[in-house]
Amino acid sequence: MTRIINIIILALLLPIVSTAQNPVWLQDVERTEQNLQIHKQDILDRMANDEYRRQEATKHALRTPYVKPEYKVYDYWGGISDEDADRIRTRINAMIKENSLDAAVVFISESSWFDFDNEEFCKDFYDYNDFGCGPKHDGICFVINIATHRFAIFDTGNPTDFRVVGSNLYRYETEILQPYFRRDQYADGVVECISEFERDFIYERDTPWWQRPEYWVGFGIAFLIALAITAIRARRKCKIQKAVLATNYEVPNSFKLTIKRDTFVSTHTTKQYIPPSSSSGGGSSSGTSHSGGSGGW
Repeated sequence: MTRIINIIILALLLPIVSTAQNPVWLQDVERTEQNLQIHKQDILDRMANDEYRRQEATKHALRTPYVKPEYKVYDYWGGISDEDADRIRTRINAMIKENSLDAAVVFISESSWFDFDNEEFCKDFYDYNDFGCGPKHDGICFVINIATHRFAIFDTGNPTDFRVVGSNLYRYETEILQPYFRRDQYADGVVECISEFERDFIYERDTPWWQRPEYWVGFGIAFLIALAITAIRARRKCKIQKAVLATNYEVPNSFKLTIKRDTFVSTHTTKQYIPPSSSSGGGSSSGTSHSGGSGGW
């Protein structure tokens, strides 16, 4: 009888274990070297034209989870409630509808990862999954590492052209994410940061330069500096006298002429190909441009 009860309990637990091992947001198929499941044509074109880039993209794609893009929130940490995930997802879908900006939010708990690892995973997760709006895949990606209290944020497409995240990362970190994350209000911080990112993008996209205060402030400072220099020179009342000879302007014994001759018997030149770096602050292994960086709380 006890054996039958144990079998029944095991049968009930199997679906739970299977669900934990295979989150619902994972695609039904896996990536292979024969089919990397990359569907962004610009990335495929760059891979086809550059063997080194193809090898790097293959390596990065195979280690990147292949997820369903409609979920938007991917909790590998396991501490985000369904309600919080729905709030983030609702905010992202509203941003897609109103301004054609996508977003992906990934929660992880990797104690051995450094900022570089978070950044690489953030860019790869967005590039090698089907995120993005328009031909340039406009959007933003968050990777939040709970174990190390560090995060990475990068934008893609038109936001990168405006350097929205790159220019505002410090403000996002200190004014939005840190206060929320230190209270363990992760969903609230992400929702507020997405809203601020959308507002910053609209400002950069729609505001001409002559309506931007920062331009006029810079012009005003430059004008005041030029005015101060002019006033100082005027007060000195410098007298300019015409001189016929250059000796009036020479410092005695200040002109010395030396001759140095290098004689080369032969020359030998070698060339060595240095492949491009697999990662940089503004790009990824796929060749896609990003702006952003890391922070903590």
